[in-house]
Amino acid sequence: MNSKLFYILLFHLLSFGPAIAQYQSCISNCFQQGIEDVIFNWNVVNSDTSYAYFSLNTNGGCDNFNPGPLTDATITLTPSKPDQLINGISPNDMVRVQEHIDGINPFQSPYQWIAADANNDSVIDTFDIVECRKLMLGIYAELPDNSAWRMVAKSYQFPAPDPLTQPFPESVTFGLNGDPVPDLDFVAVRICDVSCSELVSVIGQVPENLHFIGEAQPNPTTTGAWLPFRLLRQETLTLQLTDMSGRLLLETSKTFPVGTGMLEIPASAMPDSGMYFWKVAAGETVRSGKLIKG
Repeated sequence: MNSKLFYILLFHLLSFGPAIAQYQSCISNCFQQGIEDVIFNWNVVNSDTSYAYFSLNTNGGCDNFNPGPLTDATITLTPSKPDQLINGISPNDMVRVQEHIDGINPFQSPYQWIAADANNDSVIDTFDIVECRKLMLGIYAELPDNSAWRMVAKSYQFPAPDPLTQPFPESVTFGLNGDPVPDLDFVAVRICDVSCSELVSVIGQVPENLHFIGEAQPNPTTTGAWLPFRLLRQETLTLQLTDMSGRLLLETSKTFPVGTGMLEIPASAMPDSGMYFWKVAAGETVRSGKLIKG
């Protein structure tokens, strides 16, 4: 039978009823907050048919998909967010990029590199600042060489020290052949928003006199991990890492300025596969969690 291509455009609201899909994908920002109004393109191909299923998430940042009774099919998921709103982009972002270029305050997260690469040439330089400034001032309605958002597979392990030396995956492909399904979650990066302020309202989520400390990411990890934070004032962050026996493996302290950033849990502190426990103190704010090393 000749392959047929069916395009099915179906925008559904997740709040209409219970999810019945077999596969789920969630989109979050660098603070692990759900990002809504993301278009999910589930492209399904097998020997008899192929079709593309589009859906729009509007509740919590997740989407569910049931491919039906197909077997031996290949599914490719590609999320996108086409809006060109400049909410969250400010002159502070331009200053932050310049600090990274000058070596005064290097980026601490690979997602900051992606956000700063406005002209999409895999190099962070003053040309990116010019592009972001034109977008912020309304000279550009949209970036000529980049999209407004980039969706990065959450399980991807970036190369170091420069995470842009290799292309990062913006889609995930898996087969309906009984093999384990990979992680289908993505991290949404707003281009030019290096502080990850888009849709982030930290002050509204925690008491006004407390800092924000997020969950470790990626988790599980095969290398190291990062802890996103937002400080209401200059503060010293103290990180402790222990293994399952309670043995202290790492204790570091570093002072950060007011604003957002990332605190590294280095791979060298987790020599073996297994579960680790982290604890971060920032003034009166204390947060702890688990981290799995694969």
